Amino acid sequence: MKLLQRWKAQREADGVDALAGLRDLTEARLAEMIATAQAQLLDRVGPALDEFGKSAPELATLLRVVPEELADPRVHGFGISPDSIGQLSQAAHALRGLEDHAGTLMNAASKMGNLADGASALQAATEIRAAALALQRAKEH
Repeated sequence: MKLLQRWKAQREADGVDALAGLRDLTEARLAEMIATAQAQLLDRVGPALDEFGKSAPELATLLRVVPEELADPRVHGFGISPDSIGQLSQAAHALRGLEDHAGTLMNAASKMGNLADGASALQAATEIRAAALALQRAKEH
């Protein structure tokens, strides 16, 4: 048990030391630190995307939107709300495996292509049936 506690203390020492200097942290200073960290991240992401683009250019093009969004001053100024992050996480989780089911979705969508025509015919048939029932009731009375 002591070995595990010693390992944990050593592993977390850098993080605890870094937090120790944050006693007089203001919201403005925190925003500045986050913006600096994001800028450093963006500086590293660009070259990585360039390299990634050599093997998957279309995907790299799509991924370039992320750093552009992070570089947007509105993100630095207001931050990303926890609710938005949660919604994005849920959406990403719900869309996992989408590529496995894309064919099924495409087939279903193509079969539903004539749905509007079928709905009109169904509505007309329903109206005719309702009129026939009303006429039958009127004859019975």
